[in-house]
Amino acid sequence: MSDFTSVFSKTQYGAHERQVIGIWRNSDLNVTGRWVVFIHGGAWRDPRNTYEDGEHLANGLLDGQISRSMDGVASIDYRLSPDVKHPSHIEDILLALKFITASFEVSEYILVGHSAGAFLSFQVLTQWPALNNTAKISVTIGVEGIYNLPYMIEEHSSYEGFVSEAFGNDPDDWEKASPIGTSFRWQRSKQDLVETAEVSLVTYDGTIVLVHSPEDELLGIDFQPKFAKKHLQLVTGNEVTVCEELARGSHDAVYVSDLLVTIVKKYIGLQLHNSCKT
Repeated sequence: MSDFTSVFSKTQYGAHERQVIGIWRNSDLNVTGRWVVFIHGGAWRDPRNTYEDGEHLANGLLDGQISRSMDGVASIDYRLSPDVKHPSHIEDILLALKFITASFEVSEYILVGHSAGAFLSFQVLTQWPALNNTAKISVTIGVEGIYNLPYMIEEHSSYEGFVSEAFGNDPDDWEKASPIGTSFRWQRSKQDLVETAEVSLVTYDGTIVLVHSPEDELLGIDFQPKFAKKHLQLVTGNEVTVCEELARGSHDAVYVSDLLVTIVKKYIGLQLHNSCKT
């Protein structure tokens, strides 16, 4: 039986009822500065997905010796469509991260996003350097993720309804909002690449992990994760580090699985960034 327990609390980071963070802390009150942050999915609109989606991951991470390597787990809720549209969802996530950083003296984040939450996690990376945050995002883990909206619509035309609800009706706007695709060029370190009005540069020297199940009935393993890896590694010789992890189960089963807990544990406290754990 584990000697470690977690302490749960819930706090508002904004005035809206959905602007809530669930917080699980190690009962020993470690001060490592390292936090895992979970961002739920739900197609930017499903009220059944909340901060509570991160509970299984939080309890799994804070049960055992790995908990000494982190201060806690935060799970972010955010406003949904059709009440709001892009960029309100990502604005909420950034506001929540600012709140967590200030409240707990965070120096390092591991982001874990499921489905639309993976999309939001990678949107964070496209904006993080410009925000002059003191905390580093060392690992970003996309779980059954959406990474590019037009490509997703190519695979599933029936998804156009919830995409339009959240991002409007213009496919050009879908591409501009997508963190992986033609609107962003990813690189591991700053180089002499030229940023243009059409293409923004994203510099990320952490580790990206793409977790996907071949049993996912909503997003095929041969589509979004392979598309993401291809576009993340376009800059030869300065490509972002991308690791792939195989999950099991349906789309919504993966984020509450013990296997995901095991995968995330592998990357907590990763000493050498730009590397994959085996």
